[in-house]
Amino acid sequence: MHLRIGAGLWSTTTIPSSGPAAAGSSIGPASRTVPGMVSTSTDQLLATLDGHVGWVTLNRPDKHNALSPEMLSGLEDLLKRWETDPAVRVIVLRGAGEKAFVSGADIGQLGSGGLSAPSDQRQPRGMVPTTKPVIAMIRGYCIGGGLGVALATDLRIATPDSVFGIPAGRLGVAYPVDDLERLVALVGSGQASRLMLTAERIDAAEALRIGLVHEVVHADELEARVGALATTIAANAPLTMQASKLGILAAVRGGRSPHREAADESARTCWTSEDFAEGRAAFAAKRQPAWKGQ
Repeated sequence: MHLRIGAGLWSTTTIPSSGPAAAGSSIGPASRTVPGMVSTSTDQLLATLDGHVGWVTLNRPDKHNALSPEMLSGLEDLLKRWETDPAVRVIVLRGAGEKAFVSGADIGQLGSGGLSAPSDQRQPRGMVPTTKPVIAMIRGYCIGGGLGVALATDLRIATPDSVFGIPAGRLGVAYPVDDLERLVALVGSGQASRLMLTAERIDAAEALRIGLVHEVVHADELEARVGALATTIAANAPLTMQASKLGILAAVRGGRSPHREAADESARTCWTSEDFAEGRAAFAAKRQPAWKGQ
């Protein structure tokens, strides 16, 4: 089953039989000998590279993949590395196991110095900005800070049993303004107010209806659908994907902001790039282009 809506704006082991990234068990950095595996700074984050697609597993299944300082720090480091790696064209984020994408911040660490103040860059505020397209592969709980991570991605694909919500009002904390901005851009101020002021949870069908997710796919089809989507995106010109992301962000933010300047510069780079020349040559020769990201 595929139910689709075109309402996204932003930009996220063991090897399963049907795909490149695990969702069910933990393997430490020292034991990662499987081809395609990528080293990370913590066991709470697993990564593989399959072709041009980087798969990331948020790996705390015993805590429903709750965000921790170690996980966020590892994710930040990994995304910074992949941002400058031309081999990585698309990133997929998933949660370990079948119960949660990310259930939120680790409540036991909130206010304890691990996840506390807005000035703390490792609080549950989503992800480090990346110009690479990012897909959230969501199954189960996507709550609070976990929804913040999903909001920072470009495409969100969920299973029917997924659950979404922002319980900030029940904890006495403020949801990050950056995440609220993304939420409003996706679902509008009315639905954002509903989610924030009631602190109620919604199911996948409702998330699809209001534009919070792009597709709802049966669990046994999820990995194949996300993999196919990532492969499709990875086949496109990398510089065009970057310019598209920056342009969409600039359009949402509005005005002559630094985002607009970055988007304009990225667009100019496309027109003078080797890839543009390759695209024209491939079109004329009726062959597939060989992109370099240059």
